[in-house]
Amino acid sequence: TRGPIRVLVVDDSATIRNFPQPGAAPLPSMLDLVLAVDDAEAWHAENLRRNPAHYAALARAAGSRAIARLQDSAFGARVWYNALVPLPAAAFSGDRPRDVSAVGLAVDGLGAAVAARPAGLRGVVAAMGHGCGIVFTTPSRKTLVFDAGRLGAPAAASRSLAAVLWSERTRTIDHLVISHADVDHFNAVPELLDRFVVREVVAPEPLLASDAPAARELVAAFRDRGIPMRIVRAGDSFAIDPQCRVRVLHPATGVAAAAGGTDNEASLVMAVEAAGRRWLLTGDLEGRAAKRFVAADPDGCDVLVAPHHGSITSLPPDLAAATQPSVVLVSGAEGRSWPLVREAYSVAAGGADVLQTGRAGAIAVEADAATLSVRRFSGGRWRQVP
Repeated sequence: TRGPIRVLVVDDSATIRNFPQPGAAPLPSMLDLVLAVDDAEAWHAENLRRNPAHYAALARAAGSRAIARLQDSAFGARVWYNALVPLPAAAFSGDRPRDVSAVGLAVDGLGAAVAARPAGLRGVVAAMGHGCGIVFTTPSRKTLVFDAGRLGAPAAASRSLAAVLWSERTRTIDHLVISHADVDHFNAVPELLDRFVVREVVAPEPLLASDAPAARELVAAFRDRGIPMRIVRAGDSFAIDPQCRVRVLHPATGVAAAAGGTDNEASLVMAVEAAGRRWLLTGDLEGRAAKRFVAADPDGCDVLVAPHHGSITSLPPDLAAATQPSVVLVSGAEGRSWPLVREAYSVAAGGADVLQTGRAGAIAVEADAATLSVRRFSGGRWRQVP
């Protein structure tokens, strides 16, 4: 059916009937019905067709599209109330009350958020322009953020990433990972520190050894706030929760890995694993370091985040060929080379879906052992990617 209800929550509160005002006639019981739907416009269209009396005359005249737009407006809560809707007696049986009204509540776009999620890992790649910010949420609601920055626009980067964290109902970042010392991967961090609780920072040794003023200020900010820092290198691993584990794959020997190379070549590469699924996060890995990484025959992955924002100058199709992901995600601004980048990754990975944030919006991937679902945030709601 059009506009399916993904979740229905019923709160049976007989307060009105049990505690009437003195001298007033008893009133009917009331049920609070909370409906979570994926497509508010389709749901309202169907409900207007079946139950036009649920809506005020002005709403009926405006139609489903106008109702959905108002519901999804910037000054709204993405909620639509149909108040005091009489429910038919046939809806109840036995000793249940038959004189009942309902307050119906349609929540747009939250069907996927509150419906039964896979007992796996959810990762959201924020739309950061030329930058990176990835939010992972585990089944036990632990949060790992991988990078937090954007080229030349720290305030915009902070807004984008904070919006993702808030939409994931997250106020605490359990692990904040900074892949390397380029500002487009961490310049949103200072503002995030003011808005969220950060329990731990994870970084490679070359970041601490960097002479870049911005990197030194970042490390000093962590120390001033007393945030513990976990310094990692290839071979290390740690658990986000009992069902999700992080494995560090690069750099191999700390500062020495960057000797004679660039910050990008010393970039942190890690795998995030849960429910038999694997994300491969590559930071800005490029050059000789990328070639050595591929030559070491890395394990396969389900989701590959393309190195260096999918840059054509550092395009490593060999990495996609070696890991054979089902999905390749590019966190970067769309440019003239995007069609070439998309084709190269798709061919190398044997037909993988290649998606880019850019101007198109954030991308969320949810996966357990049986399913892998990809959605894009567009037009104010999450939409399934075919």
